[in-house]
Amino acid sequence: MSASLGESAPLLVWSTIIGIGLITFAIRFIPIALLSKLELPALLKRALIYVPPAVMTAIVAPALFF
Repeated sequence: MSASLGESAPLLVWSTIIGIGLITFAIRFIPIALLSKLELPALLKRALIYVPPAVMTAIVAPALFF
């Protein structure tokens, strides 16, 4: 006897969640893994120091001033 859709629905939901999670992980991990082998130029490394404060300012400033 085949299972009705109602009985296999949880398996389908969990399979979809796990599949989407693996795809999301691969999309984020592959560029990091490939780019981690590159050495960044010194100028770029110095410029990246200012990224966290700039992002924090961009998040907080609208709440303070608008």
